[in-house]
Amino acid sequence: MNSTVRTAAVTLCLLSFGVRADDAVPLSLKVGETYDLCASGKVVCPADSGICDDTAVATQREGQKGLQIVGVKAGTTTCSARSINGLRQVFRVTVK
Repeated sequence: MNSTVRTAAVTLCLLSFGVRADDAVPLSLKVGETYDLCASGKVVCPADSGICDDTAVATQREGQKGLQIVGVKAGTTTCSARSINGLRQVFRVTVK
């Protein structure tokens, strides 16, 4: 494999790990409602490194079936979780 092809392949691999907010999966929850990330199939479980930008709106916790997003109060925030394969999925969470 020549160096140009190798460089292109490595670049493609690295870019595939990038996550853009534009690619966020829309998610609508009610206050107190939970969304099971593992059951949704949106992440490869076990998932970890759950993060929500505004934990006053939504937070994440470990449920019986794995990581969950929980609606806390009305508003919108971005949450994400890392799949076992290393890829991170972003969710645009709206709590009503």
